[in-house]
Amino acid sequence: MEEMEDELQKMHDEDGSEETRLKFDQHSNAEVTLEEESELLQDNGAADQSSEQEEKHLFTYEVLHKEASNIKLPSSLWAMHKDPNGRFVAFSRLPANHTGRLIADKGVVFAECLVPAVFFREMKLKLPAGVPTQPLESLHQVSVYLQKIHRLAFCTGTGLRDPIRSMKCRIYVDMPSSVKRCTACTTQRQAV
Repeated sequence: MEEMEDELQKMHDEDGSEETRLKFDQHSNAEVTLEEESELLQDNGAADQSSEQEEKHLFTYEVLHKEASNIKLPSSLWAMHKDPNGRFVAFSRLPANHTGRLIADKGVVFAECLVPAVFFREMKLKLPAGVPTQPLESLHQVSVYLQKIHRLAFCTGTGLRDPIRSMKCRIYVDMPSSVKRCTACTTQRQAV
């Protein structure tokens, strides 16, 4: 056993690491003290934080295209699509109710970049302040972004025959909310 300790110490010393004596005892206690456990958790937390930072630095459109199938989607109504030539990665949601047509009611498209474009019923949207428009930095951020889009509900319009929607309709309302109309459609309805 002592030969093994000496050999390990010699290898350790040649490595240039600080000098430490390794002792192997058949009767040693393998329990970890609370202080040691805390140190291990701190070290692991730092390693996790470091790998998360590395992921952010290494996250590119190419990584998104390659790893898109690993993104957690908001519900089973959502699906991922990607161009085989690498031109886009898209996420779309089919409506839960049958409309007689098969058209995605919500879509998020990354066209050769990490800045998402959002579509509701085939219309590109200007998003609220709470939904970022800068490049996303990780697969996790893409998943969170999809969750935010999932929570947006459709504006029901003015509730009038004419006009059905205000010219300034946002198309969506924030959820959960008892509000069914965007501010523009509500104002238009009250004006009549």
